[in-house]
Amino acid sequence: MIVDAEFQKCGLRHAHILVFLRPEFRCLHLNSIDKIISAEIPDVANSMKNHTNNNLMCGARDNQATKTKLYRRRNSGVFIQKGESFVDNRYVVPYNRQLLLKYNAHINVEWCNQSQSVKYLFKYVNKDHDRVTATFYQGGDACYDEIKMYYDCRYLSACEAVWRIFSFDINYREPSVERLNFYLECEEPVVFEDHEDLEDVIKKPHTRDTNLSMGTASYMHRLFVQLLVSNQFSQPEVVWSKTWQNLSDDMLHRQGRVLRVPDLVLDDDQLKNYTLAEIERLLHSHGKSMKEDYPTMPRTDVSFIHESRNILIYDEMNYTQHMLEIEHQKLMSTMTDEQKNVYDKIIARVDAILPGIFFLYGYGGTGMTFIWRALSYAIRSRKEIVLTVASSGIAAWLIPDERTAHSRFGIPIILDEISTCGIHSKSPLAKLVCKAKLIIWDEAPMIHKHCFEALHRSLRDILRVQNNGRTDVPFGGKVVVLGGDFRQILLVIPKGTRQEVVLTLSTNMCLLHGSSSSDIQERKQFSEWVLGGDGSVVDANDEDSDLNIPYDLLIQSSEEKTYLSCDSPLSTNSMASRPDDIHTPEFLNTINASGIPNHKLKLKVGVLIMLLRNLDPTTVLCNGTRLIITKMGRYVLEGKVITGSNIGDTVYIPRLSLTPYDTRIPFKFQ
Repeated sequence: MIVDAEFQKCGLRHAHILVFLRPEFRCLHLNSIDKIISAEIPDVANSMKNHTNNNLMCGARDNQATKTKLYRRRNSGVFIQKGESFVDNRYVVPYNRQLLLKYNAHINVEWCNQSQSVKYLFKYVNKDHDRVTATFYQGGDACYDEIKMYYDCRYLSACEAVWRIFSFDINYREPSVERLNFYLECEEPVVFEDHEDLEDVIKKPHTRDTNLSMGTASYMHRLFVQLLVSNQFSQPEVVWSKTWQNLSDDMLHRQGRVLRVPDLVLDDDQLKNYTLAEIERLLHSHGKSMKEDYPTMPRTDVSFIHESRNILIYDEMNYTQHMLEIEHQKLMSTMTDEQKNVYDKIIARVDAILPGIFFLYGYGGTGMTFIWRALSYAIRSRKEIVLTVASSGIAAWLIPDERTAHSRFGIPIILDEISTCGIHSKSPLAKLVCKAKLIIWDEAPMIHKHCFEALHRSLRDILRVQNNGRTDVPFGGKVVVLGGDFRQILLVIPKGTRQEVVLTLSTNMCLLHGSSSSDIQERKQFSEWVLGGDGSVVDANDEDSDLNIPYDLLIQSSEEKTYLSCDSPLSTNSMASRPDDIHTPEFLNTINASGIPNHKLKLKVGVLIMLLRNLDPTTVLCNGTRLIITKMGRYVLEGKVITGSNIGDTVYIPRLSLTPYDTRIPFKFQ
């Protein structure tokens, strides 16, 4: 339905309304139209005559008054006398009896069966306001400028002024239609205020959402790489041969912009090579390459890869130096003496180019994240590299780069005393580690010691040449800062009881340290109020106690969809009678292992979900990232990120194969 309100010269308001009917309610026969629309004067016996005659609109003949249909106008001998004029059915404007009786107003009803009727209405929706030309001058014989005394004004009657003061709708459309503006990459317009910073404007989510290639071809590149890295393709070359045309959809425009040739023409081989070069570049961000990790994929010509630089090093140095210096100065101006002491010791060791291991110990609220940011901004403002990681995806939200230690250094999931990281000595990741000046590892106590030992062995082997063959230097001579709080880490006991897992503390030394007796008593009362669970503040509460939850956080009524896992055993035994055959899919569906979802996953639009795997660390799709479901497909879920630095981004979660690493399960399955 479309509604347009308009005010006539005398100030009277009238509206143009266009109603679209569903197919099942449309009139397919002439008799059906005559039941809704009438173009005849009611007869004398009709009780509606007295009500309708006063509101019947009479005009020219039918073929001139309406340009839609020829309505039924029988010569019944009924007429209306208006003064000296006589009007019969030939001059009646089509109307609906029920509407005239209900609203007692002039209402013209037409059956729109031509596009001209629809265009006629949209002319009123889009036309400009009524305008008037006025002149202002003074009397007498004084000279005046005839050009300046004319003013182009907008005519506004009293009725329209009141209508607009109360913010009533002038145009209304149901369902509402919004025009989606998509632009090619790096060609979208951006609107911002004079006082806004350009760096903040570019980082706004809606600025990136208008990029057409980010939503189509570029996303398909990332999705293809995600499926490659997670080993979802048994034959990736077959998938490539069937989808390369879709993957290379934007390559012609992209290369035309790079080469500054608007009318660039590329053949299929060139498009394939440019697309493979883009996939190779994204694989380098994950520490992989097609030559070493995916030998069955077609090789790309090295000449098509723009600059053989390390994409990992480029990403770590792709910062605005001036903005980092300003942020660093702000942090230094608000730093406490204790934080300044820690900062100076670590920076001094980095400037001296000496190995060092620091452990920053402090509970929540002492400002460890503040120090991580200060160290990162200080080193990056000098065009040097610092690697900041955390032990979990949730902890990674609070640090720069938002990367976990497993995704950054390739730490294996299953570890032992001799494990190493998946870093090849000549890989881009190895070159990145060699150039790094500082490694910051937040929430270090949360992770097993084998992870630190694996990173130590890998860095020792990679940096052996720089250390003149020495292997006794911790972490290859890098400055490593570990941070965390042992009091926040509970014991992890598989199948443990509550008494075995939860530590019982009679006294909280952290809260009592440096506190007065009044503070201790206040905290005790607060703890008792929290443990009480009734939520009461005082005995008598006259305030409204209802909690208003924002609309965007509510789960709307939508259809629930159930996703089922396809479980199958894994075995390297090539014999026909395998022991794993006894593990049927029905039995595997009953297993609830750590790190994988249940067999039945019930979702609906608006539900909050959390990732259990690192899909794409470059776009902060890591373990612990929280999203809200916006669309549900058969193999792909669409969600909106609500945590981290990419809040508001729309991402897509494909269906993946997962293998549990629970040591309590004596066999492997996916």
